[in-house]
Amino acid sequence: MTLQQFRAVSCSSQERLVKRKGVFLMERKSLGVAVLLFQLDGFYVEVFYNTATATVSFIKSFNDMDGIEAYLTNIDISELLAIL
Repeated sequence: MTLQQFRAVSCSSQERLVKRKGVFLMERKSLGVAVLLFQLDGFYVEVFYNTATATVSFIKSFNDMDGIEAYLTNIDISELLAIL
């Protein structure tokens, strides 16, 4: 599936596709929302999950590295640096 094909389907279909085929990568939290990052085929999908209502409020898909920049600060590379 391409990014354009994914964007062409309904939000509920996008949610099902991510649950079924997406690979969970990371999570970040912000003001009552858990943002879950998934990789699906050759692109990324962020699922914005409202923790108060336990519902998906928004789905964002992208294929550029700018979209994952918010997650990079959460990656612990201290063990890798120790080896170097």
